[in-house]
Amino acid sequence: MRGWPGHSREHALAARGISSRRTCVARGKEYDICGVLIDEEKFAEDLMSVRGPKMRPEDRELWLDYARERLEKFQEACGKDRVVLYRVVWLKDTTDLNVGNLGYSYTFGRDDLDMDVIEYLFNNADGKLWPQGEMDLEKDMKILVVGTEGENIDVEGSIFLNTEWPFEREVTVKRPKNVELLGVIE
Repeated sequence: MRGWPGHSREHALAARGISSRRTCVARGKEYDICGVLIDEEKFAEDLMSVRGPKMRPEDRELWLDYARERLEKFQEACGKDRVVLYRVVWLKDTTDLNVGNLGYSYTFGRDDLDMDVIEYLFNNADGKLWPQGEMDLEKDMKILVVGTEGENIDVEGSIFLNTEWPFEREVTVKRPKNVELLGVIE
């Protein structure tokens, strides 16, 4: 992940309350996830900022609950020897799957892949990852079930991406080669 122009990755993360060392006084509960310190209040504020100025005051508690839920999932996964993750892909045939490199982006649960997210991902890939109209949203969709060690989860990168696109509920891995295919749901 790149920082902002003229700033390092560490500065970009610290601005979002994500740090491998304490850089400011935490405003809310502070989560230590694999050595990465994340302030739940700052994370919730970043999630809310995606919604822009139309955020209603009553939405704050909903975003704080969502932030806590996400941080607890990361914390739980980080301490495990084995974590099961899910990824949606579009393929005509599963033999086209590159099992040596399954990619960086996943979710913690199959329930994170609701139809709104799936349609969004499909529409962003159609015409970019394959020729426009070549794949069918439902017919060619596959859900990969993979396993990796908890320490392979890129906590900083994942939390950063969650603040940019919270509805994706994305989990990124540090080393895709350390991801093992457990199954494919067609």
